[in-house]
Amino acid sequence: TLVTDPPGAAVTLFRYELSDRRLCPVLERELGTTPLVRVPVRRGSYLCVLRAPGREEVRYPVLVGRDDHWDGRAPGEPLPRPIALPPAGELGPDDVYVPAGWCWTGGDPEATDGLPAQRLWVEGFVIRRFPVTNAEYVEFLNDLVASGREAEAQAAAPRSERGPSGGGERRPVLERDPRGRFILPEGDDPAWQPGLLVVQIDWHAASAFARWLAARTGEPWRLPGEIEREKAARGVDGRIFPWGDHGDPTFACVLES
Repeated sequence: TLVTDPPGAAVTLFRYELSDRRLCPVLERELGTTPLVRVPVRRGSYLCVLRAPGREEVRYPVLVGRDDHWDGRAPGEPLPRPIALPPAGELGPDDVYVPAGWCWTGGDPEATDGLPAQRLWVEGFVIRRFPVTNAEYVEFLNDLVASGREAEAQAAAPRSERGPSGGGERRPVLERDPRGRFILPEGDDPAWQPGLLVVQIDWHAASAFARWLAARTGEPWRLPGEIEREKAARGVDGRIFPWGDHGDPTFACVLES
């Protein structure tokens, strides 16, 4: 059962199937337009693509178990929660809308400090497709400097890691030009290329960036919660990795690849 706000969205159903050890969406069929009530589908993991005039395309994954009924009812609510369809143009090119709904979280015995498997309702949110880059973060720091907020800029600047035993002083990583603006360090360290994600900042610095971005764009940006981040990366079907359950190092940017 799928209900949308506004109604009348065309629903295309894709079934997640294993291909080269990855779960890939394969076209199943057109389901019609919302509202849809108790449409029969085989058990499995699916992706519903919702399209409506004047609205952003919405990707809505669902998991249908044996003799199960996916209806999108939030806890304590008697009726299915309508899936909000954002107006066209409301999302930026790197904004990803994660609709409200149920998802499986935790349950990976190999994950360090992993959570137990549990099915949770997560409210809808928008998340950036990629992490914040070094170039974006330097722009943030330099805007603080230009606004006379030097102390805040220094507090948020990336710093070197402590020694293996946790001792040693954490030194600033970025350089300053003659005008006092932050610049990325030159050298052989690939970690500080402009397009790579910023590292060696703490939670307070990351939160300061989010507040700065919110003030600059007029949108309520903040850091994602742990479960929000997990749902955005993992979907709703309890897969171990974003692409499926097979841990191939060539599928990700990790040490073994």
